[in-house]
Amino acid sequence: MLGNRSPNKKKSKEPKKNIMKVRSSRKVYLPVYFMILVLVVALVVVKYNNLSLDKLVLIFAIVFIILGVKFTEVHRLSSSYSLSPSTLTFSAGLVSRRIKNIDFFAISDIDVHQSFWQRMIGFGDVHVSLFADANVIKNINNPVKFANFLEKMIDKKRGEAEQW
Repeated sequence: MLGNRSPNKKKSKEPKKNIMKVRSSRKVYLPVYFMILVLVVALVVVKYNNLSLDKLVLIFAIVFIILGVKFTEVHRLSSSYSLSPSTLTFSAGLVSRRIKNIDFFAISDIDVHQSFWQRMIGFGDVHVSLFADANVIKNINNPVKFANFLEKMIDKKRGEAEQW
């Protein structure tokens, strides 16, 4: 027999189950999407009215539309935030990845920040403080709902620890 492993004891390699996962809201990119919409409408109007359009301008417009959609989505998908039963996880990056796990016991304060326009549209930032350090969950939908849910999870985890 090699090593000290008992055949009855298996290490659990199951990943932590995420209860909630959020990304930046598409609402942040509304100005870019609006510019793309205006550009598409302008191109349709030019085509519909049989007006002449320089080929170079058409190429620039199409490239702007494609890159505008692509870069906003890549930027949005490059970071995510998830809650497991005991941790808050920040993940950032597409090619190289940075992952930061924060135990609920380390969180000292949660603040929601929304400008007037963010409140009107329904997104904002959640600031999670770790005594001296702060982390920001940027531009998520329903930040108050997320912050309240996070506080309930923290209270539940701390309540379980007090029972021990």
